[in-house]
Amino acid sequence: MTSVHGSPEPGWYADPEAPDLLRWWDGTGWSDDQFRSKPEESFLVARLRSYRDLSPTAPNNMLATSSLVQALIEVLFTLGIVLVLRLFPSLLDGLTAATAILITVGVVLLLAVWTLITSAASVRNGRRNDGKRLRQAQVAFVIALIVFVLMVAVLLEVFPRWVSAEM
Repeated sequence: MTSVHGSPEPGWYADPEAPDLLRWWDGTGWSDDQFRSKPEESFLVARLRSYRDLSPTAPNNMLATSSLVQALIEVLFTLGIVLVLRLFPSLLDGLTAATAILITVGVVLLLAVWTLITSAASVRNGRRNDGKRLRQAQVAFVIALIVFVLMVAVLLEVFPRWVSAEM
């Protein structure tokens, strides 16, 4: 806004000498009063704020979607492991390949446990928030449970062969 005389109306404006500060313009000149406006959020703070939606108690229950995506990725890894073991059973005869498979199975097993925990929290949150993404959370839980059972079965098959693998 400009006044009748063509100069800006009184108010807080960016300081011409220090753009990160605001300075009072009284309509005719700058005062000595300055203050720093609200600092802009750093990248890290903005990133951390974006994770609020993944809180187990967030009303939008985005954790359910995240859990479902995790569970689907775990299914792909589980299918890959099972397929490799069925097509190439001799891989378990070598220590290096058996160790790699055993580590992969362990990682997928841990991820399945994590997904069981997060999807269970999402189911609870969905029930508290009028069913918001409740179906996604339930599907994620069931998928993670199936992956967990399959990975335990694979672990029980692979571990004895890993112990007896040649060095």
